[in-house]
Amino acid sequence: MTTKVLEERLYSLLGEMEADPAGRYVHRPAFRALLSEMEATGMAVPERLYNLDQQLIEEGEEADFDNMPV
Repeated sequence: MTTKVLEERLYSLLGEMEADPAGRYVHRPAFRALLSEMEATGMAVPERLYNLDQQLIEEGEEADFDNMPV
């Protein structure tokens, strides 16, 4: 896959996350897959994207605990 296509997919996914900040963690599987594709093609992945991936993991864990019965 070309760099341009991967960048377009990245910006599209980031736009979807921006549209729903409270539920952006649900996009984590697609985001992680995209990061993996970027790495596989040799693209330089900015540290901020790895940081965002970590934030999405933490938000997903928070959401799991928020929905747990007490």
